Amino acid sequence: MQQLIPDSRVFDAEKVGETLMDITPGLPRTDDFQPLAAARGRNRPPRARASQDTLRQRIEGDTVLGPSSFHLHYLESYAEAARTWLHGEAEVVDTTHLTPSQAALQIAEAVKS
Repeated sequence: MQQLIPDSRVFDAEKVGETLMDITPGLPRTDDFQPLAAARGRNRPPRARASQDTLRQRIEGDTVLGPSSFHLHYLESYAEAARTWLHGEAEVVDTTHLTPSQAALQIAEAVKS
């Protein structure tokens, strides 16, 4: 992605979640920060999304990090977000039938427009 978007920066959104979890007084108790309104972008950033079966296969077949029980645990939460608020807060790119390179190109094009 970074090579496709001039002057872009890499940002780890998990750091935002860590910060949101440390706010005092605390936000609503959760172990998943993504549904919190404060974690959602205001300028509709593109989000890559695939079917739940595709996500499960990708997580279980991850050859870099290995299968992640953490990510598998949140598949239903992600599906719920996709059904409810995610499409209203972000431009969603369905990556079910895209290669990583194709997905990156589509996301880069969405950012440019």
